[in-house]
Amino acid sequence: MLRSTTEYFLSSLMNFPLGGMFNSRINLNLREDKGFTYGANSGFVGGKTLGWFEASTDLNKASTAEGIKEIFNEITRYRNEGVTEEEIAFMRNAFTLSDALEFETPTSKARFLRQLLSYDLNKSYRTKQLAIINSIDKATIDKLAKQYLNMDKMQIIVVGDKAEILPQLNALSIPIIELSVESN
Repeated sequence: MLRSTTEYFLSSLMNFPLGGMFNSRINLNLREDKGFTYGANSGFVGGKTLGWFEASTDLNKASTAEGIKEIFNEITRYRNEGVTEEEIAFMRNAFTLSDALEFETPTSKARFLRQLLSYDLNKSYRTKQLAIINSIDKATIDKLAKQYLNMDKMQIIVVGDKAEILPQLNALSIPIIELSVESN
């Protein structure tokens, strides 16, 4: 669990090349290279009391197990090999060049103010974020990836046609817990 808004922000920067943008590793692999999905992403979801990392996609039924393997391969490769300098440069540009649009509408301004109030952040928090973006380095990102991308703690949730998907999942040799949702 992420313990602070700064830690959450740092982790979001770490995730950006992995699954936080269109040309992320996960999306390029599953969408562009394999054609398993229209899109795939990953990111951190968090609040004051609960938080987690998730990777998500709508895979083609026939490619479910292979898509899961590829997501895990990308996460493992990123965790073990780390981010590239090119990915860091792209992340910096993406975050700083889009900054002017961040507060373009009244709704976006209100969202930022709500975040400041909800998490009791200093008014200079945005300036602090920009300093982090401009100073974060490969060693910091790689350390965060090793800390938060722990494959042993991840769960896989699959929703779909059991008859077609379960044999694929059994081939992955991972524990499976079946749940059923029934409507009245």
